[in-house]
Amino acid sequence: MSFLKKNVAVALALCAGLGIGLLAPVRAQDGLKGLLIIAAVDKFGRDIDKFVNKLIGDAGREGAETKVVPILSVGKGTYAGAAQVTGPPAMVDQVRAVAQVEGDGRFGVKFRAKGFIAVSDRNVKTLDSLKRVAGVGVTGFIDIKL
Repeated sequence: MSFLKKNVAVALALCAGLGIGLLAPVRAQDGLKGLLIIAAVDKFGRDIDKFVNKLIGDAGREGAETKVVPILSVGKGTYAGAAQVTGPPAMVDQVRAVAQVEGDGRFGVKFRAKGFIAVSDRNVKTLDSLKRVAGVGVTGFIDIKL
């Protein structure tokens, strides 16, 4: 592994451990960076979740649970990052990622829209392949300037 890649891995792990966010564009040549981000979210997700809960003053609502999972893209561009989801504990436990979908349209003016869907499978190649987890919403996004 090159010196630069080692430093990127250490920096991402350190940022995740400190509760600092993770959202970075991933191109074909940056596949390693995307994998490192997902690995950091898997490793430090509980710490990031505690940080987000403290930040928004929502340490735990009665009957609800929160969890930080990777964000994976569907559609335009490829990105990796992290999001916090919330919902009934049994449903939140099923969530393995948040699928980000985006598109654009025109209703008098041109606009773009992004949707975030809690999913139980990290295979998010197409919108039709998503395995949605009903009853779970996205409550936070975590990003870092690279």
